[in-house]
Amino acid sequence: MSERLYYSDSYTTQFEAKVIERTEHDGKPAVVLDRSFFYPTSGGQPHDLGTLGDAAVLDVTVRKADGVVLHVLDSADVPDSVVGHIDWNRRFDHIQHHCGQHILSRAFIDAADAPTMSFHMGTDGCTIDINATELSAEQVAKVEALANQIVQENRPVETRQVTLEEAQSLPIRKLPPIAPGELVRLVDITDFDLTACGGTHPARTGEIGLIKVTRLERRKKMLRVSFLCGMRAIQDFDHKLKVVHDLTRVLSTGADNLLGSVEKMQEETKLMSRDLRLLRKEKLVALAETLQDQFESLGNVSVLTHLFTNNETVDDLRTVGTALCETENRIVLIGTSGEQAMLFFRSSAGDEYHMGNLLRGVLEKIGSKSGGGRSDQAQGGGQRANDQNVLDALQSAKANLAK
Repeated sequence: MSERLYYSDSYTTQFEAKVIERTEHDGKPAVVLDRSFFYPTSGGQPHDLGTLGDAAVLDVTVRKADGVVLHVLDSADVPDSVVGHIDWNRRFDHIQHHCGQHILSRAFIDAADAPTMSFHMGTDGCTIDINATELSAEQVAKVEALANQIVQENRPVETRQVTLEEAQSLPIRKLPPIAPGELVRLVDITDFDLTACGGTHPARTGEIGLIKVTRLERRKKMLRVSFLCGMRAIQDFDHKLKVVHDLTRVLSTGADNLLGSVEKMQEETKLMSRDLRLLRKEKLVALAETLQDQFESLGNVSVLTHLFTNNETVDDLRTVGTALCETENRIVLIGTSGEQAMLFFRSSAGDEYHMGNLLRGVLEKIGSKSGGGRSDQAQGGGQRANDQNVLDALQSAKANLAK
């Protein structure tokens, strides 16, 4: 079994090792080393990246069959004695977030009585799922303040291995299943949190920089807490500060008045939208009035066909059709062409003429199979169709009525 040196040293980024096995993993070359500082994906923490000789390390994983660490490479061309280099920026980001998670999880217990059930670290952010269904903003602020107090106090972070019997006698926050005879690796944040963990951690809490909760999301009977530490938290702050600056410039207001300005603008927009809808409806009803003389007698009903070409929506067609059918014994067959051509049929002539059946019989004329309706009203379309396609559909519907 090769030595997993990252357990006792999270800071070494260059080391020498010997290749003791060459194999493949998911179709790519992989090697086993006699000793390694590369951290494999486990416990919610992603694997390290770097190089072995001239080969890039693409993945580091534990082989299920025997528990050895596989270094998956982009090339099999590595010597028997090799120098490994670990991507420090990625490693340090993981160090900050893993230890930050320990502190945040303990803070949620102490300040909100909400233990952590699971942890995930990704490239875009980190999350913990806590055993709570709801927390107030004041509780979250209290948790965050406690977590950052521990960071600022720069407390020592120590790791050690103990037997299962020793572990069971200690105030450990979370103890995973351990086989008899195996040693338990503990991470101890002095006078604050003690838990079993196999991840990489800093020597002192001050290296985390800061911890920031960015979002809470309800997940069934738990809350998912998104958080950022260190440089990722600073970058997130920089981004959000820029957004605030841009908004205050556009709205000509100060940051303290930004919320009020946005709420006022939303209310004004809502009123303007309502007024525009009313004006558009009045315009469409007036347009319907100009079409009154286009009705033609067809048996015992009056029929109108009309093509709209000014990007009218199906709601516009419905407004016109409804206005035209306020008089009895009328059938209105109208449509609009363009990127999303639509047909709308409306009837005030009773159940003898079924608009849904009539529509389905001509949808293929505009290249669509989407649509239907009831006896007095139907609509369909959504595909691109030109003026002639829509006119053909309207004329076909009229001809079907005549039958």
